[in-house]
Amino acid sequence: VELQEHGISLRHFITFGLLRGFLERIDSRNQALSDKEASELEELRSVLIPNKKQELKQLGKLTSAEVNKDLEIVRMVARLNELKAKEKNRPSPNEMPMSGAETDDDSSTAMHQLGSID
Repeated sequence: VELQEHGISLRHFITFGLLRGFLERIDSRNQALSDKEASELEELRSVLIPNKKQELKQLGKLTSAEVNKDLEIVRMVARLNELKAKEKNRPSPNEMPMSGAETDDDSSTAMHQLGSID
């Protein structure tokens, strides 16, 4: 409704957003994980880590906290977190810069100038 009040068609609004980088085509976005990495992530998440934790609990009668400190579990969880970070296309916690977050003021200002879209 607000676009019509300003005489802007939805097609032109979408085109403007794509050209200015405010919008991104869904089909053109690169897949963050390869098929091999995606299957590794799923396997770690649903099979390897839970099975190893269960095995350690049964063999050693360890508590959950002790199981989580096991070197193999720590290694698998680190890899899981690395893949999850890559899946979301962001740096993993080990790769994040220590400085404050940087923002792109140009894009937020331009979107603010467009006005809110309901």
